[in-house]
Amino acid sequence: MLTKVRGIAAEYLPASTPGAAPNGAFGAITTRVKAGKTPMFRDLAPDVHWATDSLLRLLHEAATAGHGAAAALVDEAEQVVIPDGGTF
Repeated sequence: MLTKVRGIAAEYLPASTPGAAPNGAFGAITTRVKAGKTPMFRDLAPDVHWATDSLLRLLHEAATAGHGAAAALVDEAEQVVIPDGGTF
């Protein structure tokens, strides 16, 4: 869902903005008529694009870190030596 929202926001970003869709419907406002028909979302699009991009990056980092942490726990568990007396 975040990817979809980021993609929608990219359609509203000015063409010179990083991440803007190359042929975004509202990327270039060249006439007052088009400006009058442009949704207010265009004003929020840069912030929405930034926020969704940041959230996607954080989710990716969390997922990557989770796999590393789980692998470390498994490695530590495999190195445990049970004393001859057994477990209680």
